[in-house]
Amino acid sequence: MQKMYHPGTCTTCQAIIKETRIEHTGIPMQDIKLEKITPCNWMK
Repeated sequence: MQKMYHPGTCTTCQAIIKETRIEHTGIPMQDIKLEKITPCNWMK
């Protein structure tokens, strides 16, 4: 499974997400400021 990890407060990341319209692709997105990356995340 693909998943995009991003810091939600990063304006550069927000611009890339908006420009590429990745939020409309169905790929799950995880804001690492709100939900930390765990070893289990890397194993999936």
